[in-house]
Amino acid sequence: MFQPPHVPDNFPQRTFWENLLIKWLELLEGYEVGDDKPDVAYWYGERPLTGLLGVAGWLLQDGWSLEEFSTKRKSKAGKGTGRGDLWIGHGTSEVTVEAKIYWVREKLPTTVRYLKKKLDEAAEQLQAVSKKNRVGSPVSVCYVVPWYDGKEGKGKGIEAITELEAWASVQENPLATAKHFAASGVKTESKGSEYPGVLLVARQEKWGETE
Repeated sequence: MFQPPHVPDNFPQRTFWENLLIKWLELLEGYEVGDDKPDVAYWYGERPLTGLLGVAGWLLQDGWSLEEFSTKRKSKAGKGTGRGDLWIGHGTSEVTVEAKIYWVREKLPTTVRYLKKKLDEAAEQLQAVSKKNRVGSPVSVCYVVPWYDGKEGKGKGIEAITELEAWASVQENPLATAKHFAASGVKTESKGSEYPGVLLVARQEKWGETE
């Protein structure tokens, strides 16, 4: 069953993110119920999920996106070239997204710690993007995919997503979230482990100084 995203009132560009995440959730659902699609998109990792987020940008009226853009980067290791994950725009709202994925098997306190680490890694990579390749506001994203073994695996995964979403909803630094549980009848088991769904967590960042 479709569940709307949670975007706090004080999250920057709130309406844009709410509409974008609705489209992203619809795409996840559409993949599962389409002909000859017996699996779930989040099984395949960060790139497909980010690709669908980019497609969601094009589904907004007059929206657009560009994935895997080339950029010069400056980091502690020195200067070099690389690729950013995603630009998305719609009207006056524009963002540069860096995304990570986190495969969860831990309890909530540990999950929160690793989630923050993933968001911080994405934020650091955003800061390394050259000024001329910075579009709009920087946003770090983490896709959280729980997987647990055994007959209780599905329930544990659903509980992990629900707990993490509740935690995110009360943070002082606002976090936008969008959760998706696999459609009924779609296979979510692989090699004895259950992968019942995915939670997207987004955090607004600030641009720093770089060349």
